[in-house]
Amino acid sequence: MSNQYKIDFPADKIKLNRIYQSKDSKYINHQKDTYKKTEEVYGNFSFPALPATRTYTLGSFVQSIDGKIAFPESPDGTLVARGNKKDDQGALADYWILNMLRSVCDAVLMGDSTIAKEPALTGHIYDSDLETSRIEEGKSGVPLHVIVSGDGSNFPLDHRIVQNSDIPLLIVTTEEGKKVLKESLGSSFIDFNNAATTALTNNIKGIVSMGKAGCINLTELLQFLKSLGIDTMLIESPTFLVSLMRDTLLDELYLNTSSVFIGGEALSLGKRMDSFTLNNHPHCKVISIHSHSDYFFYTRYRMEYK
Repeated sequence: MSNQYKIDFPADKIKLNRIYQSKDSKYINHQKDTYKKTEEVYGNFSFPALPATRTYTLGSFVQSIDGKIAFPESPDGTLVARGNKKDDQGALADYWILNMLRSVCDAVLMGDSTIAKEPALTGHIYDSDLETSRIEEGKSGVPLHVIVSGDGSNFPLDHRIVQNSDIPLLIVTTEEGKKVLKESLGSSFIDFNNAATTALTNNIKGIVSMGKAGCINLTELLQFLKSLGIDTMLIESPTFLVSLMRDTLLDELYLNTSSVFIGGEALSLGKRMDSFTLNNHPHCKVISIHSHSDYFFYTRYRMEYK
């Protein structure tokens, strides 16, 4: 791992207390799935049985106590945790959970608008202990980066995720978006719609269209990713997260709470999308709750749909 993608996460400083655990048998007593560092900091961790025909999806975000996921000054969601002056190690634990989830997932998904606002953002695993455990289990050191773009018009072609050869990348767009992007990306990008069977590699760069008129077909996308061997994917796009909920395709949500209050019109999950209704909305089953101090709580939810 390059030093630019490495952060020190001392286990004794970020160790979490599990204060609640669901009795759901699918989520307990699965020590075999837990990396050593995960066991030390978080406790035992595993996924339930995965879907046979599509990728299993989970989202991870940190929010203020009033449900905001960013301050108005910056789109960087990590500031909601780092802005908590009462527990800086709790903020580090928040970021570690994101890295923990990256380490166990085959892919991470981000939106083109998100990476355009954050030019340094990548889905690397910044904890070298977790990265080592991942590699020992036969996974690639860097998860596949799946970047979604509705029409390709504002895609940041100069972003490090696109330019760096060590970051495996699949751009998912629509028919219209593919026409916009393909010429700019050049022949080094594999066209997955027209390629013969293609195996994912540590340095693959590719593009695929799934849908049209600015709307990506989410069911088709998750089935396609499963066919490539992507069993689990971490969602780091707040807009895409809610879109998956609407299609009943988000499986889990990891929502950490930093005890700061932001208020106003700051960004929240689903803010730019239509609300769910009284008769049609998802529910969240609490699987576990961890704490670091009186100022940070970390909740794992299982999504449940009507």
